[in-house]
Amino acid sequence: MATEEDMKLFISEAEDLLQRIELEILKLEEKPADTSPFQELYFSFHSLKGMMAMVGLENTSKLCHSFETMLDQSKDKSFTKEKVESLVDLMFSTHDILHEVVQDVKTGNKKDIDEATVNEYETQLQGSDDAEHLEITFIKKIEKDEIDSILGNKKLNFYNIAIQIQSSCIFKKVRLFFIFRALNDIGQIAWSNPEPSKLETGDFDFDFNVFFFTTKKQEDIDAILEEILEIESKKYKQMDPDSFKPYLIKSHQLMSEGGKVSAPTTTRLPTGAAMDDDTSEEPDGVDDLISQFEQDSSQITSIKVDIETLEKLMDYFGELIVFKNQLSQTLSERADWEIGRVFDGMDKLFLEIQEIIFKLKLVRVSSTFRRYKRLVRDVSKETGKDVRFLLEGTDVELDRKILEDLNSPLIHIIRNAIYHGIESPDERERTGKPRRGTLKLSTLRKEGSVHIKVTDDGSGINYEKVRRKAVQLGELTEDQAETLSDKELSKIMFRPGFSTLSSADLISGRGMGLAIVADKIKELSGEIEIESTPGKGTTFTLVVPFSRAILKAQLLKIAGDLYAIPIENINQIYFFRRDLIEYVKGEEYYRLDDKLVPIIRLREYMDLADSTSQMAKPEEKIDLSNAENLKTREAEAALSEKIAILCKKDESNAVVFIVDEIFQQMDIVIKPFRSKFSGFQEVLGVTITGDGSICLIIDVLSIISNVSKEIKSLQSLKEAAPVQ
Repeated sequence: MATEEDMKLFISEAEDLLQRIELEILKLEEKPADTSPFQELYFSFHSLKGMMAMVGLENTSKLCHSFETMLDQSKDKSFTKEKVESLVDLMFSTHDILHEVVQDVKTGNKKDIDEATVNEYETQLQGSDDAEHLEITFIKKIEKDEIDSILGNKKLNFYNIAIQIQSSCIFKKVRLFFIFRALNDIGQIAWSNPEPSKLETGDFDFDFNVFFFTTKKQEDIDAILEEILEIESKKYKQMDPDSFKPYLIKSHQLMSEGGKVSAPTTTRLPTGAAMDDDTSEEPDGVDDLISQFEQDSSQITSIKVDIETLEKLMDYFGELIVFKNQLSQTLSERADWEIGRVFDGMDKLFLEIQEIIFKLKLVRVSSTFRRYKRLVRDVSKETGKDVRFLLEGTDVELDRKILEDLNSPLIHIIRNAIYHGIESPDERERTGKPRRGTLKLSTLRKEGSVHIKVTDDGSGINYEKVRRKAVQLGELTEDQAETLSDKELSKIMFRPGFSTLSSADLISGRGMGLAIVADKIKELSGEIEIESTPGKGTTFTLVVPFSRAILKAQLLKIAGDLYAIPIENINQIYFFRRDLIEYVKGEEYYRLDDKLVPIIRLREYMDLADSTSQMAKPEEKIDLSNAENLKTREAEAALSEKIAILCKKDESNAVVFIVDEIFQQMDIVIKPFRSKFSGFQEVLGVTITGDGSICLIIDVLSIISNVSKEIKSLQSLKEAAPVQ
């Protein structure tokens, strides 16, 4: 029996193998004439077979062995394009079943596939080369003389079950497989609507009916189906035997006319030593592959660490950073230079350890983004579109947690780009575009942020339709709608519930979905923007922080309270000089060389009050066009604002923060900021200083973005007039 450690190893290794299998199948589909992926697939299925047997999944192991044998026999053969496409579909279907089995193990619900499924796939592998589609048969043969005995059995209940799968379900056929398997485990399916031949090939929308008989009651059936994911709804209608009889007759006639019959369920394969005997059936090439593998893996150059262990390590190190800061504070107060030198040496080691731990949290985006190839493939097939998927910048590294949180928003954006952005091949041809659409996912690191763009060359956003819908929903008046730019209209699309009714344009389906995407990006202290040109395409740009763990920050004081700004956001720190302030249309700018940079007085911007200050209250709007008010402001600045901090988001977006005082730089651990003020975009998080004080971390990038939108003259930053 597999131990808990065995199961953890199984899950880790099996997920890696399944990802490798998926990538190799995609390679084979992209270049059908190149059969080199067969060898990698062969070795992956061979490894997976052994792992399935290790944890007692005998039938699943046998299924892997069947594909292993087929791949070994196929690696030196030449195939037609049609045959390769058939094998690709078959392997994708198998991959999805194996993935579901591993996910069940991961959730503690280990369940082997039945032998009928193994026999069905073996038939497909060993059958005619003309087979183009995998069909999973779920109707079992009913003999004519069985019909009356079934109908006369008082213990049996007869049901018409209406099931609807979620419209977001991509792998409908796989979902059907698990529904039918679950039902046949507790009873028998006699017929379906649409008819079985259509359901078995996945040729249906999202709802269907099954005519089912069982000794179980409705609540028992419902409990079983509740465990299956992506079922939107299910309704039960109990039938009397006379009403159910026609479906039994149809089932008998179908099978009598040569329809497929599920192989009878038999006992499971033996475990333990009996599985070891399976090695006598190994294909001829296994010895060579194993020998080569042993040479390649003779040196262990890396190990796998459980994510929970890594997260604990990060948490404990974060606490050590807090204690280190407290120790530093104590030493500076006592002025003990001897102990201070020891602490400085220890501090260097802390920095080294921090760098190593930080790297452990980083993963290349390719680990997640390459999986989207399968998503694009399946959604394209489902919608009848031809889409080329391009990846750029996959070597960019990102904090693992942030990358995980980005997965759901990106899947939503990619799916909608195909569903509602890219046109059908015929429509693209009519408009002079290539029949094949292009969807590109690109990643670029800038400063302390990562920019992720999803670009399609589809029809673009119909902004006039957005404008009309905004008025119809009461979001805007007609006059307001007419004055809004396309960029401002794009922001309305992120409001909850905003969606047009038509399914033919880009906006359809982007109501609550886009609102959820925007909320998720906001949780990451990121931003999302839309750029679209009608007829040419749309680009979604996500900007998220590189990491949210431990970072170096500059401590500063505003209105008597302590705040911090990440060092990576600071370009330069100056002593504040009021003679460098210039006014453009009543707005303050700071002269730096030949540039005018907008000024943000954080005391007023964040509405902070200092009881000891004689300054005007923040809520009082000062008219800077009045000369007397200008003199008052300059006098106040000279008295209380002494430091100017230049912060840049990029080359064209920068601000100068005016603060009261700055202190030392220190390593800080970012903690979530949860309070009634949690919605403030100006706050990135909270940390604890050396003396135990709570310090808010200012979200510099969010403030710069807000200011950039408010001050249009920022766009001409580089074109500022020279100093007079």
